[in-house]
Amino acid sequence: MPADNGPDNLTTSPADDTAAESRARIRLRILEAATEVFAIWGFDEESMRRIGQEVGVTQPTILRYFGSGKDLHAGVVRRESAQLLDMVRAVVQAPRPPAVVLAELVAALFEYAASFTIGFGVLTKAAGADQNAVVEEFADAIEGTLAGPAARTYAHAIAGTLFHSAADWAANRTPGRAEIVAHLTDFILSGVPLTGTVDLVVYTSANDGTEIRDAMLDLLEISGWAEVHREQPVLGSWFQRIWLRGKENGAVDKLNDVAAKLERSLTLKHIGAPRAENDEREAAAIERLAKATENVAEVAIKTSSILFVKHQGQMVVRVLTEAEIAVIDKHPELMSQPAALLASLTKPQLNRSDAS
Repeated sequence: MPADNGPDNLTTSPADDTAAESRARIRLRILEAATEVFAIWGFDEESMRRIGQEVGVTQPTILRYFGSGKDLHAGVVRRESAQLLDMVRAVVQAPRPPAVVLAELVAALFEYAASFTIGFGVLTKAAGADQNAVVEEFADAIEGTLAGPAARTYAHAIAGTLFHSAADWAANRTPGRAEIVAHLTDFILSGVPLTGTVDLVVYTSANDGTEIRDAMLDLLEISGWAEVHREQPVLGSWFQRIWLRGKENGAVDKLNDVAAKLERSLTLKHIGAPRAENDEREAAAIERLAKATENVAEVAIKTSSILFVKHQGQMVVRVLTEAEIAVIDKHPELMSQPAALLASLTKPQLNRSDAS
């Protein structure tokens, strides 16, 4: 580094350069040097001296371009946060289920930390209003995925935790980025209520579960839900997750009616009974579901608080308690293991046999 020991040590501009172009180059050099200094040491009383040494200018020259050290630091934070905030805005602008958006926000932060190490160093070492503005916008994006009166509080807690976690991870890069993103996403999703969506999970031991899935989607659409996103089915047996959003008020309550109708109809030898109380489309969907599951050894279907399981000739349809939902959310692999799923649940509410 050149010493700060006198007049500005600047390379003269070519003769044809205008004064404005020369000033722009100097300003850029100061910004770039300041970025590296702030990323390593943060902003302190030694910052201007370090930047001056890097560029080869006096501290008064720096202040002539940026007004004050605080203004320079704020400008660097704005410049370095722009890429991250662009990534965040791109995630939230695409219409996807809240769980998907939240997962991609976590991934975007860690991608930025991995790809823009100097910029992320600036942000993590910033303090006060300069850092708060970035975290605040990140929290805004998270809040859009959450439900309930405490959504804002949860969003701030999540944003702060993620920034600290990403800073710790960036220092040693272990575990791998994909692993840490997956773990943090699971941790967040297991503890906060998401807004406006339910997921439909369908497992069957058969090679093709499309008929079961489509019958359930018909029932959910009739109950006021519209599909917004689906994952590709996992083959071997058959497993698929689909997200749906309520189209009208009371859509969640209607799911409980679906559970009761499924329990009554799927455990009867004849499917004619529902037709007296439901329209033809609903009755047809229930009948399709009954026929699709008739010769399948194992089935597990969950949406919101409704669970339907078939195992060893026994069918269970029930409305899950919050504790039971928490168990399944914590151990999603249970949805592809009907025997273990049933064993994990206690106090069955709706339990019938094929023999009834």
